[in-house]
Order: sequence, then C-alpha cells, then structure tokens
Amino acid sequence: MSFDHREASKTMHLAHFSDEKEREENLSYCHVCLKKCKLTKEHIPPKSAFNEYNRLWERLVHDGDKASKRVTHIKGGLWVKTICEKCNNETCSKYAKEYVKFVKQIVEKPELFDSSGEARIFGIDANPLYISNEIVTMILAVEPVSYARQVPELRQFVLDKDSKFYLHLNCLLFWFLIVRKPVPS
Repeated sequence: MSFDHREASKTMHLAHFSDEKEREENLSYCHVCLKKCKLTKEHIPPKSAFNEYNRLWERLVHDGDKASKRVTHIKGGLWVKTICEKCNNETCSKYAKEYVKFVKQIVEKPELFDSSGEARIFGIDANPLYISNEIVTMILAVEPVSYARQVPELRQFVLDKDSKFYLHLNCLLFWFLIVRKPVPS
C-alpha cells in the first residue's frame, strides 16, 4: 500500500507522534492554553452530541511509507486527553453546549424531504460563533500540541469568546446519517 503524505497532511489525525519528545509534550500541555498541567478527557464531538456510545473505530496508522489499519474499541465515545480542566470546563463548555444544541436540532428535524421528494430548507436556532469555536476546539484537541503552537490565532479564537476575526479555514461537516430520498410513486 502506497501512502501519500501530502494528502494525509491535509487531514486531522489522532495520536500520531513523530518522536518521543512530541508524545510527552502532547500528554502534558493543554492544546488550548499551552500550559503544562493535568489534562482532562475531551469528547470529540461532545459526549451529548451522540458521542457517548461504545464503538469500534478503524483508523489508518502510518509509519514512513507504510500504512496499516488499526481497529480500536472505544468505550463511552471518542475522546482525547489534550485539554486542561479550566479550558475544558470553563472556557470551552459554552461552545460545546451550543454545538450540542445545533446537532440535536438537525437530528430532530422531522422531515429532510418535502412531499415531492425535494430536499427541504430548514432553520437552526444556534450561535454560529460558538459553533465555530467548538469546531476549532475539536481541531486543536485532536491535533498534536505542535499544531496548536503553530496556529496561535486558532487558540486565541477559542480563548476569547468575543473574538470575531476571520478564520482562514474551510470547515466541512459530515453527517453520518444514511438518508434515502423517497421514490415518487
């Protein structure tokens, strides 16, 4: 199996460390405030956004030019230990609550298609700034701490709840729902 490092560098990855020093730093520095401290569990996405169930997770693990699949049993949802208690419970909790509200509204919408089979447009009552803050928090949480050091503007965006600068990011949301368009009769 050939591994394309350029394409892989465009994706997020969990717990890939190039050396032991990076592994140690990742396990002791908060990815939001960069303080060396005890880290807490951060569910990605938040636990109450349907991430509380046990599951199997398949991921691609690369080592040099070789890649292999690894299957892991995850108990209680997908989580990482990369954010300190203060950032997790004080700074980021309001973002997580808004993200959960957003996700639940989408999941609870009764009809995705109208009677003719066309997709419906529907509104969501949510704070887009806080949702963006939560998405950035999740990105910082899953990437190595070296990434957090390289992008101080992302950390500032999370730390300053009123920050309104333009983020040069493309955020794509993927919904793991199977939606079948009704066949007209």
